[in-house]
Amino acid sequence: MKSIILAFDFGEVRTGVALYDGTSAEPLVTLFSEDLWPEIASLILTHQPSQLVVGLPRNLDGEPTAQTKKAESFADSLAQISQLPVALQDEAMSSKRALDRISKKSTIAQRKKIIDQISAQIILEDFIS
Repeated sequence: MKSIILAFDFGEVRTGVALYDGTSAEPLVTLFSEDLWPEIASLILTHQPSQLVVGLPRNLDGEPTAQTKKAESFADSLAQISQLPVALQDEAMSSKRALDRISKKSTIAQRKKIIDQISAQIILEDFIS
């Protein structure tokens, strides 16, 4: 049986989601804060993951930031709602690494649409490696 993992790059406006299907990590979807919890419930129901991963932001020195607490709170809520194990994964430089993967020819609107998903994919790749 394949181990399915969903990873989240939590943000106050947008949250990127990526999926590991036992073979590779792929960008999945970008969720918006107003629909966040119903959409997460739907993703969990659809994909039946055995594990969830949340990116943990820190500053360049590795120290917690205001966003660190918000991501930890999101992870706690996710664990309570899903009843699944939730791991925190350092997301250092994931947004910059995501930008490096996006075509330079894409528009700003196209980049905004997918950057959070690709960041979640990078967080997931780091988690499974």
